[in-house]
Amino acid sequence: MTVIERIKNDRDGDLIKLLDYAKSNGIPGYTFPGNKTLLLPCFQLVRNKAEIFANHKPVLTISIGGSNVKIMLASMKDGRVQVQQLLAKANPEVMTEFNDYFADLLLTKPEFKDYLNKDDAIIGVSIAVAIVNGIPLHPSKVPFVKNLIARDYKKDLLTHNFCENLQNFLTANKLKKAEIYLEGDCPLAHLGSVMMSGLSAAEPSFLSICGTGMATAEDEIFILFSWAKMLTAEDPELFPATETEGGQFQYCVAGKGLWSFMRRAVILKSKEAGSQLASAEVLKWFTSAADSKNVGLIWESALPDGGSNAKSAEIRASMPAAAFAELQELSLAIMAKAVSVFVNNTLATLICLGEKAVNKNCHIFIEGSIANNKCFYPRFKKELEERCADQQLFTKIDRKMPAMPVILNDVIKADPAGNLPAQLMREVDITSVGALSLAIAKQELHKN
Repeated sequence: MTVIERIKNDRDGDLIKLLDYAKSNGIPGYTFPGNKTLLLPCFQLVRNKAEIFANHKPVLTISIGGSNVKIMLASMKDGRVQVQQLLAKANPEVMTEFNDYFADLLLTKPEFKDYLNKDDAIIGVSIAVAIVNGIPLHPSKVPFVKNLIARDYKKDLLTHNFCENLQNFLTANKLKKAEIYLEGDCPLAHLGSVMMSGLSAAEPSFLSICGTGMATAEDEIFILFSWAKMLTAEDPELFPATETEGGQFQYCVAGKGLWSFMRRAVILKSKEAGSQLASAEVLKWFTSAADSKNVGLIWESALPDGGSNAKSAEIRASMPAAAFAELQELSLAIMAKAVSVFVNNTLATLICLGEKAVNKNCHIFIEGSIANNKCFYPRFKKELEERCADQQLFTKIDRKMPAMPVILNDVIKADPAGNLPAQLMREVDITSVGALSLAIAKQELHKN
């Protein structure tokens, strides 16, 4: 069997496995039950009293992703985000102390430092990991910032309370005490999407995200189908457990996995008769998570609507034409599977909502650098809509067909409050808006 044949795309089979995973793992249900108590009142407030979010004084937001971090100072005016300042940086690649990390983020822009000297400073924080009782928890994300993300909950309990550590940073730098609110990125991106779109309590919705990782979140449930350990059993050589966190489903599509998926596929392809990959320097283009972008760019270069780009042209020039053509062939197979993986992640969540998604058109917000790629998103949307309308599929899996969902991927309404360049405004993302909406909601709830 060739490697292309091994990168099989069994859409219905994978969906059935995900639904079985949901059943055996108690889904739907909050992955971390404590978070439901903290977030549900915020969603209720956003959905029922949208007017209080239309206008609000400035809030500082911190959005820490797997690869990048963004700091935003913004207010709300007439339902639109007014951005006073924004900083976007890559996360460090050498070990960095917690206080040094935040000094570089919060003390270098005078607007941030001035705000943190106010008596009523509010900070909304999103981190792209699970938050368990105030502790950011993940086995591997953001590895080079000390005491930021716990790897072992019990072991790190006393040293990784984020809000305490950030408050201590403010004190150490002679800044005022702030109100700090923390949550995971996927639920917050959904909260921000609901705020921006003005959905009521009668309009069901959830968010599906795919960037460095993959997840979905609704008001009451936070589902991680991405953690389903399906891949190693499917093909242990193509998806070794040691490189896929036990064979997690997300390693077919998320940024943390695409680069190594391609790397292993190249190695296997190079062993096939007639392959030109063995004699070319190919693996240097797939050495870390940052190189997942290369997989997407090679894929785009093979698509009629994608076109060439500087990076794919550079990769093409580094090897014989036949070798690059093989890379394109692999990328087409890998990205077709990636689209279907994200569709199944989203469709399984829709099915798990049950009657809510059957009786009404559920709004699905799409977020993440991969999900919103110019070539990925339209293919994802088309496939999801086709499968939602496939009566034979729902007969096969013995589930009710949902009402056709409303799929949205651009709900942010934001303006520069000063002279921020347009390029910087493009860095405003729904996760930062979610952190803003969290802070506003928490402040309102504390009043009562």
